[in-house]
Amino acid sequence: FESDLAALPEHAESAAELGLTRTGTWVMPETEDSAPDAERRAIELHQERIARIAAVLGRFGIRLGLEAIGSVTFLTGRGRPFLRRLDRIEATLGPIEELGPNVGFLVDAFHLHAAEEPNESIRSLRPERIVWVHVADLPRGATSDRSVIRDDDRGLPGENGAVDCRGFLSELARVGYEGPVTVEP
Repeated sequence: FESDLAALPEHAESAAELGLTRTGTWVMPETEDSAPDAERRAIELHQERIARIAAVLGRFGIRLGLEAIGSVTFLTGRGRPFLRRLDRIEATLGPIEELGPNVGFLVDAFHLHAAEEPNESIRSLRPERIVWVHVADLPRGATSDRSVIRDDDRGLPGENGAVDCRGFLSELARVGYEGPVTVEP
């Protein structure tokens, strides 16, 4: 982490020169181990590292979006469940603004669906805290069984119809989000 963080200013400066002002990272859905204090240590680690990353990115005008990984298949069973739902990020890590004024959410329709989180959960987000949006569906013919959805098994929006991308985008419009939307098949 320390060596990557030391290299971040150079990368952030290059990104800013190219006009790339938003980036994202995922929050893993489980802790690294199953020790009794694993969740507390994971929270502290995330808070400390995200704040340090955000401080560097902020110097270059870059915003950082945190993404919850909803796919159950991402869990290894080696740790304790941590964050699989977007609506749990602030409840677990604390107010997003405390991590940095440039920190917000990367909202992913695929992961909302995988975590059985309704599109309406977006209504709780302030539009200025949504940094970036991903849309994808399951591939044509894929099972809609959420217990086997893999993060790397995605289709284009509307390809399968399992992920309600139209409803998702409508909710984003309802809250006033006007930022970038990326198709992530």
